[in-house]
Amino acid sequence: MSRYRRINAALFIAVAITVSNNLFAQSRGGSAGESYPAKPVRVIVGLAPGGATDIQARMVAQKLSDNTGRSFVVENRTGAGGTIAYAHVATSPPDGYTVLAVSSGYSITPAVYRKLSYDPIKDLVTHVPYRGTGPALIDTMSGHVHALFGNVLSSLPHARSGKLRALAVTTAKRSMVLPDLPTISESGVPGYDTSTRHGWLAPAGTPAAIVSKLSTEIAKSVKARAVAERFATDGGEPVGSTPEGFAQHLVTEIARWRKVVKETGMRVE
Repeated sequence: MSRYRRINAALFIAVAITVSNNLFAQSRGGSAGESYPAKPVRVIVGLAPGGATDIQARMVAQKLSDNTGRSFVVENRTGAGGTIAYAHVATSPPDGYTVLAVSSGYSITPAVYRKLSYDPIKDLVTHVPYRGTGPALIDTMSGHVHALFGNVLSSLPHARSGKLRALAVTTAKRSMVLPDLPTISESGVPGYDTSTRHGWLAPAGTPAAIVSKLSTEIAKSVKARAVAERFATDGGEPVGSTPEGFAQHLVTEIARWRKVVKETGMRVE
């Protein structure tokens, strides 16, 4: 088993907290939840500041800090498609004090990350890899790249200001915050439907009591009026579902993107 696959397995056996906003965990027992958190919690983001994952992580971390009286500190560790951050969290002590904020893109990485080198696609569109949505947005607005698929949360302010021209949304239904913007399916690619969920991960072996405590606090945080209103304004939807629900979402998404990768022959070298 490759180093990445070992890391990936460790994360999935452990905890996932989604900021769409679930926590999933299959961790081992323990009664540490009563005193958790007893010290600051590090929230690792594998992408550059300014993207949707970073924005949502900071919103939730701030609310968690307010609710628990302990600091939840966001730390950006970029590079290698997020796998540097994955590796760091997977090998951290399973005590709930180092967690990883992710988006649905996490479920694509296992399918493509072997030896990926990006080649031009047959329709003459060149994929340009970035460390996160923030830098990609800057280069798109400055004309260095022609277009990008960007999360509504990070892209909407620039579309509203006129710095970006929104072409379509990737979901099956139109966005509530951009009702006049067509879907990609409406624009000529029937059946196109993708969306992004954001979440947090923790190492395998994190005590179940800590997972439960963190899950409860995150659900409370994302449903708080100020946070929920911010999500809605920026095109997001705070869900607060179950750990099991998010676990199933990741399993389903990984299977989905493995199929896409297999059919297209896409690989990360």
